[in-house]
Order: sequence, then C-alpha cells, then structure tokens
Amino acid sequence: ITVPCFACPWPGVNLPENWENTSRESAVYIYRIFMGADGNHSLHKKSKRDDKTDYSLAGGRAFFADAERMAAFAKKTSKDRTVQTCSGFKVTRSQRAGKFRNMDISGVVAITCLRHGCFFSRAVVDLVGNEQFHLVDLAMCGAFESAYKLLEHLLSYDVGCTYLVGLMNRWDEWNLPLEMRKVLACMKILLPQMHMLAHKESCQINFAMCYKQGTGHSNGETVEIAWAILNEIGVATRKMNGGARHDAICDSINDYNWDKMQGLGESR
Repeated sequence: ITVPCFACPWPGVNLPENWENTSRESAVYIYRIFMGADGNHSLHKKSKRDDKTDYSLAGGRAFFADAERMAAFAKKTSKDRTVQTCSGFKVTRSQRAGKFRNMDISGVVAITCLRHGCFFSRAVVDLVGNEQFHLVDLAMCGAFESAYKLLEHLLSYDVGCTYLVGLMNRWDEWNLPLEMRKVLACMKILLPQMHMLAHKESCQINFAMCYKQGTGHSNGETVEIAWAILNEIGVATRKMNGGARHDAICDSINDYNWDKMQGLGESR
C-alpha cells in the first residue's frame, strides 16, 4: 500500500522482455539499481506508558519492516553496543553518553533509491540505541524484495567500508533470505561523496563513487534530503504510541514519494 519509485528498474513492471540477456557492460548503466542506507535519530520514540492495543493499521504492508521481526531483532540488540568503523569516521562512537536515555526507540534506519530519492517498501527499521549493522541488514532485506532479481546493485552508506565486513556472516546469523545472498556477494558498496571526506585516505580512494564504472555523477547523499523534510514530523511522532507512530511516519513517507513521482513527471 505504498507509492513506489516508478523510475527505478523494476522486473515485471517497467523493464522490456528478455532484459536479463543484457550484457554486464550495458547492465551497469541501464539496469543497475542505486540504493542508499542511512540512520536518523530525529524520528525517535520516547519512553512512555503505551496503549498495547494500538497496532499499526498498515502493518508490514507499508514502509516499516514486519513488526514482529523488528521486535525479535530489538530483543537481541544492546543500546550500548557500538559499531567499529575506520579510524577516520566515528559515526556511532561520536554519540554522547546518555543520548538515548528515556527512549524506547532511538530513531530509524532506511533504504532509499539514490537516483530519485524515494523510500523502498518494508525498508525502514526502528533503531535501538546506536546505528547497528544487523538492523541495516533487515532494512536491506525489505528493499531487495522488488530488486534482488536485477543484474547490478549498488549501495551507498556512510560507513560502507566497515558495513561490508562480515555482511555474509550476519545474513546467515539472523536467518535472512538465502535467495538474496548471491546479490550481496556481488553488490557494490561505496561511500557518499560528502561523508567520504571524513574517512581515512584509503577509503576515499577504494570506496569513491567517482572512480567506479557506471555510477555517473551520483553523489550518494540523496537520503539526506529526505531526512531534512521528514524530521519536521519527529516533534509529534516521538510522543505517539507505537502503532500510531508507524502509521504517521508511513503517511509522511508516502506523501514524500508521491511528490517525488509527480516532480519527475513534470521535469521530463
């Protein structure tokens, strides 16, 4: 029940027959999907007495991953756990002590398409404490549902240089879909152009978008535009019950995707 990105390659919807037979050299430019991962700590939820009967009307049919699955992941997640990153970029260790005190949910992590800025269905996951890789994996699982059959995949993530370490092991550990493993094995993981400057020099060379074939002039920072707009609703959603919060955020994302699609049509 979401507005998808109609401009991204989508098997069975907007691709020609026999598109699978396209050579790899051409697929890099025509049928590659560009994804961006990022966390946002402005869309948090404060600790409060909740109404346990307040379920999301959208459930797992909108932008958030399945609630039961998120709850199972959250139970095994420590608020104090941090992600080790390269020496030049300390995205999680820079969070001040006690920042997430009195919060049930510290924010969200989401996957968007880099080319057009839209959110993928079932690719938004609640964070518990710092931004942690297995929660990003769960968001990726949702984003892959409509895209894993494509020939080429690219992910931009501000800690991508470290995220790819142990990716396959995490996928097995958390029992994520096996049919998506072959996508992970060949997926290109790079750094956004602005965030890249905070990394050490070797990362700026090996994970730079501008040095990779098929990336064009993508900067990998598209998701930051979405957060600038969606952060405005955080003042209201942080005090909502769990189900109402999910539905309010999903409604706002749906409106954001709709505006993007309208704008693409008018700008062609």
